[in-house]
Amino acid sequence: MPQSTFTLPLERKIEVQRPVVDLVAPSQAEAVAAPTQEQADAVENVFADQTEERNTLIDAINVAAVGMLLHDVVKDTLAGPANDEEDEQPKAKPQNPDPSPD
Repeated sequence: MPQSTFTLPLERKIEVQRPVVDLVAPSQAEAVAAPTQEQADAVENVFADQTEERNTLIDAINVAAVGMLLHDVVKDTLAGPANDEEDEQPKAKPQNPDPSPD
């Protein structure tokens, strides 16, 4: 009876390449210069104008939400108590022939 043997490679070298990440803080030369007073005022004016428009939009959304909630409260109040038995359909009674008198 001939004997056969197998040999499988058990080791495999895998090379993983990872990207290099620079974790060093930027130097003073790369730092951004502080904005001038004119630039700061321009940014402030842009955002100041948007807040008035946003407040109007938020107020309109709040009025709509309150209207929907009020409608639901009034509808639930006027509907009365809910009875689960009324919602169910009555069961059909079995029809038995009337017993005839003897």
